[in-house]
Amino acid sequence: MGIDVINVVREHSKTQYGGGFILSEHAANRMCERNVNRGEINSALKYGRVTFNRGAKIYAIGRKEIEFFKQHEIDLIGLDGVQVIVSPDDEIITVYRNNDFRGLRPNRKHQWKPARKKRYDQQWQKLSA
Repeated sequence: MGIDVINVVREHSKTQYGGGFILSEHAANRMCERNVNRGEINSALKYGRVTFNRGAKIYAIGRKEIEFFKQHEIDLIGLDGVQVIVSPDDEIITVYRNNDFRGLRPNRKHQWKPARKKRYDQQWQKLSA
């Protein structure tokens, strides 16, 4: 089915994934507890949507990804809700299943507003003078 994202190598009790991802010990424990296998993580990293939250990348497979890739003859049906959290230094922090994707939406409440920008520009001018 193409190049495998997962290439398991043991180094210092961490598993390194191809493409620069390192599986933390915590994530390995959660994989066992939550019945998420390497193939599911591989698929999430390859085909999942990517969102950013508090500096971490979240790779998630939902019904939209399943429907899209079904048209391209890639079967992701059993992966609905798989989410992989990756730190900024490409370490897989944890994995889980969650069908509620509301937490992955951007927070519209805290968007940058022009009025604030003007105030910050004024403060910056005072500081730089």
